[in-house]
Amino acid sequence: MFSDELAVVVSRSNGATESYFVPVQDVEKDRNRVRVEIRDSGSLLWATLPTNEPVTIPVNKSLVEMK
Repeated sequence: MFSDELAVVVSRSNGATESYFVPVQDVEKDRNRVRVEIRDSGSLLWATLPTNEPVTIPVNKSLVEMK
């Protein structure tokens, strides 16, 4: 991890967790939020994390705050 990065932990629906390094400017630490790019496929939302090699994960629509 570099000084301009933070580690974020993603909880999967099956209980598994994964961690990723993202740019510090894409994290709101006080609200525990990470800026992601969202794609809606109808039944699922997909969030692309702002990592060096972008990672796309399915997310629960009820957990997303759109801006």
